[in-house]
Amino acid sequence: MRSFRMTNAGWAGALALAAGMLAGGAGTAAAQRSDAAILGEEAAGNRGEVLIGNWVAAHAQRPAVRTYARTLVRDHGAGLRQVQAAARRIHVTPQASAGADKMRESQDALNLLKGKHGAELDAAFVQHEIEDHRQDIADAQKAHDEAHSAAVKTLLANTMPVLRRHLRQAEALQAAHPAAARHR
Repeated sequence: MRSFRMTNAGWAGALALAAGMLAGGAGTAAAQRSDAAILGEEAAGNRGEVLIGNWVAAHAQRPAVRTYARTLVRDHGAGLRQVQAAARRIHVTPQASAGADKMRESQDALNLLKGKHGAELDAAFVQHEIEDHRQDIADAQKAHDEAHSAAVKTLLANTMPVLRRHLRQAEALQAAHPAAARHR
Protein backbone atom coordinates (compact mmCIF):
# COMPACT_ATOMS: atom_id res chain seq x y z
CA MET A 1 0.00 0.00 0.00
CA ARG A 2 1.28 3.38 -0.95
CA SER A 3 1.17 6.20 1.58
CA PHE A 4 0.12 9.69 0.63
CA ARG A 5 1.58 12.76 2.27
CA MET A 6 0.07 16.18 1.62
CA THR A 7 2.52 19.06 1.30
CA ASN A 8 1.80 22.57 2.57
CA ALA A 9 1.10 23.68 -1.00
CA GLY A 10 -1.31 20.76 -1.42
CA TRP A 11 -3.18 21.68 1.76
CA ALA A 12 -3.36 25.30 0.68
CA GLY A 13 -4.84 24.30 -2.67
CA ALA A 14 -7.36 21.97 -1.06
CA LEU A 15 -8.42 24.68 1.41
CA ALA A 16 -8.78 27.23 -1.40
CA LEU A 17 -10.93 24.79 -3.38
CA ALA A 18 -13.13 24.09 -0.36
CA ALA A 19 -13.50 27.80 0.40
CA GLY A 20 -14.49 28.48 -3.22
CA MET A 21 -17.10 25.73 -3.10
CA LEU A 22 -18.55 27.08 0.16
CA ALA A 23 -18.70 30.59 -1.32
CA GLY A 24 -20.64 29.32 -4.33
CA GLY A 25 -17.77 29.37 -6.80
CA ALA A 26 -18.38 25.75 -7.73
CA GLY A 27 -21.42 23.56 -7.83
CA THR A 28 -24.54 24.06 -9.84
CA ALA A 29 -26.94 25.02 -7.08
CA ALA A 30 -25.20 28.33 -6.39
CA ALA A 31 -25.10 29.19 -10.10
CA GLN A 32 -28.79 28.54 -10.69
CA ARG A 33 -31.18 31.44 -11.11
CA SER A 34 -34.54 31.59 -9.42
CA ASP A 35 -37.68 30.93 -11.42
CA ALA A 36 -38.61 34.61 -10.89
CA ALA A 37 -35.28 35.65 -12.48
CA ILE A 38 -35.75 33.24 -15.40
CA LEU A 39 -39.28 34.53 -15.98
CA GLY A 40 -38.02 38.12 -15.78
CA GLU A 41 -35.47 37.42 -18.51
CA GLU A 42 -38.04 35.63 -20.66
CA ALA A 43 -40.52 38.50 -20.27
CA ALA A 44 -37.87 41.05 -21.24
CA GLY A 45 -36.80 39.02 -24.27
CA ASN A 46 -40.39 38.80 -25.48
CA ARG A 47 -40.99 42.52 -24.88
CA GLY A 48 -37.84 43.36 -26.83
CA GLU A 49 -38.90 41.26 -29.81
CA VAL A 50 -42.33 42.92 -29.82
CA LEU A 51 -40.72 46.37 -29.66
CA ILE A 52 -38.34 45.68 -32.55
CA GLY A 53 -40.91 43.73 -34.57
CA ASN A 54 -43.50 46.50 -34.38
CA TRP A 55 -41.03 49.10 -35.63
CA VAL A 56 -39.67 46.92 -38.43
CA ALA A 57 -43.16 45.86 -39.55
CA ALA A 58 -43.87 49.55 -40.20
CA HIS A 59 -40.53 50.40 -41.85
CA ALA A 60 -39.15 47.35 -43.71
CA GLN A 61 -38.89 47.49 -47.48
CA ARG A 62 -39.61 43.89 -48.42
CA PRO A 63 -43.11 42.52 -47.74
CA ALA A 64 -41.61 39.21 -46.57
CA VAL A 65 -39.56 41.03 -43.92
CA ARG A 66 -42.64 42.98 -42.76
CA THR A 67 -44.57 39.70 -42.52
CA TYR A 68 -41.76 38.09 -40.51
CA ALA A 69 -41.67 41.08 -38.17
CA ARG A 70 -45.45 40.77 -37.61
CA THR A 71 -44.96 37.05 -36.91
CA LEU A 72 -42.41 37.94 -34.23
CA VAL A 73 -44.81 40.46 -32.69
CA ARG A 74 -47.62 37.89 -32.62
CA ASP A 75 -45.53 34.98 -31.31
CA HIS A 76 -43.52 36.95 -28.75
CA GLY A 77 -46.67 38.71 -27.57
CA ALA A 78 -48.13 35.27 -26.95
CA GLY A 79 -44.85 34.25 -25.32
CA LEU A 80 -45.10 37.19 -22.92
CA ARG A 81 -48.63 36.16 -21.96
CA GLN A 82 -47.39 32.60 -21.37
CA VAL A 83 -44.59 33.90 -19.12
CA GLN A 84 -47.15 35.86 -17.11
CA ALA A 85 -49.41 32.80 -16.84
CA ALA A 86 -46.51 30.62 -15.65
CA ALA A 87 -45.64 33.25 -13.03
CA ARG A 88 -49.23 33.27 -11.76
CA ARG A 89 -49.26 29.46 -11.65
CA ILE A 90 -46.21 29.33 -9.37
CA HIS A 91 -47.12 32.50 -7.45
CA VAL A 92 -44.07 34.61 -8.32
CA THR A 93 -43.53 37.99 -9.90
CA PRO A 94 -41.09 37.94 -12.82
CA GLN A 95 -37.94 39.69 -11.63
CA ALA A 96 -37.71 42.82 -13.79
CA SER A 97 -34.09 43.48 -12.86
CA ALA A 98 -33.10 40.07 -14.26
CA GLY A 99 -34.30 41.18 -17.69
CA ALA A 100 -32.71 44.64 -17.63
CA ASP A 101 -29.77 43.58 -19.81
CA LYS A 102 -32.07 42.01 -22.41
CA MET A 103 -34.21 45.15 -22.58
CA ARG A 104 -31.11 47.31 -22.95
CA GLU A 105 -29.85 45.04 -25.76
CA SER A 106 -33.21 45.26 -27.51
CA GLN A 107 -33.27 49.05 -27.25
CA ASP A 108 -29.70 49.23 -28.58
CA ALA A 109 -30.63 46.98 -31.52
CA LEU A 110 -33.70 49.07 -32.26
CA ASN A 111 -31.65 52.28 -32.19
CA LEU A 112 -29.22 50.74 -34.67
CA LEU A 113 -32.06 49.65 -36.95
CA LYS A 114 -33.63 53.10 -36.84
CA GLY A 115 -30.50 54.43 -38.54
CA LYS A 116 -31.00 52.19 -41.57
CA HIS A 117 -33.43 52.28 -44.49
CA GLY A 118 -34.57 50.09 -47.37
CA ALA A 119 -32.59 46.97 -48.17
CA GLU A 120 -30.01 47.92 -45.54
CA LEU A 121 -32.69 47.91 -42.81
CA ASP A 122 -34.11 44.60 -44.02
CA ALA A 123 -30.71 42.92 -44.05
CA ALA A 124 -29.67 44.31 -40.66
CA PHE A 125 -32.95 43.23 -39.06
CA VAL A 126 -32.75 39.71 -40.49
CA GLN A 127 -29.12 39.36 -39.40
CA HIS A 128 -30.00 40.62 -35.92
CA GLU A 129 -32.82 38.08 -35.65
CA ILE A 130 -30.56 35.22 -36.73
CA GLU A 131 -27.96 36.11 -34.12
CA ASP A 132 -30.57 36.91 -31.46
CA HIS A 133 -32.55 33.70 -31.93
CA ARG A 134 -29.41 31.57 -31.86
CA GLN A 135 -28.57 33.13 -28.51
CA ASP A 136 -32.19 32.88 -27.32
CA ILE A 137 -32.25 29.14 -28.04
CA ALA A 138 -29.04 28.62 -26.05
CA ASP A 139 -30.36 30.80 -23.20
CA ALA A 140 -33.71 28.97 -23.14
CA GLN A 141 -31.97 25.59 -22.94
CA LYS A 142 -29.78 26.80 -20.08
CA ALA A 143 -32.77 28.32 -18.28
CA HIS A 144 -34.70 25.06 -18.75
CA ASP A 145 -31.86 23.17 -17.10
CA GLU A 146 -31.79 25.67 -14.20
CA ALA A 147 -35.55 26.05 -13.69
CA HIS A 148 -37.00 24.72 -10.47
CA SER A 149 -40.73 24.43 -11.19
CA ALA A 150 -42.42 22.20 -13.71
CA ALA A 151 -44.41 25.21 -14.98
CA VAL A 152 -41.26 27.12 -15.92
CA LYS A 153 -39.62 24.03 -17.43
CA THR A 154 -42.75 23.42 -19.53
CA LEU A 155 -42.87 27.05 -20.64
CA LEU A 156 -39.25 26.90 -21.81
CA ALA A 157 -39.69 23.51 -23.49
CA ASN A 158 -42.65 24.94 -25.42
CA THR A 159 -40.74 28.12 -26.28
CA MET A 160 -37.74 26.44 -27.92
CA PRO A 161 -39.58 25.11 -31.01
CA VAL A 162 -40.99 28.59 -31.65
CA LEU A 163 -37.52 30.12 -31.37
CA ARG A 164 -36.12 27.49 -33.74
CA ARG A 165 -38.91 28.24 -36.25
CA HIS A 166 -38.12 31.97 -36.04
CA LEU A 167 -34.45 31.21 -36.66
CA ARG A 168 -35.26 29.07 -39.71
CA GLN A 169 -37.54 31.80 -41.08
CA ALA A 170 -34.84 34.46 -40.67
CA GLU A 171 -32.24 32.22 -42.31
CA ALA A 172 -34.63 31.62 -45.22
CA LEU A 173 -35.17 35.37 -45.62
CA GLN A 174 -31.42 35.90 -45.68
CA ALA A 175 -30.89 33.07 -48.18
CA ALA A 176 -33.58 34.53 -50.46
CA HIS A 177 -31.65 37.81 -50.71
CA PRO A 178 -27.96 37.03 -50.15
CA ALA A 179 -26.86 40.27 -51.79
CA ALA A 180 -28.82 42.21 -49.15
CA ALA A 181 -26.65 40.66 -46.43
CA ARG A 182 -23.81 42.91 -47.61
CA HIS A 183 -25.77 45.95 -46.41
CA ARG A 184 -25.40 45.07 -42.75
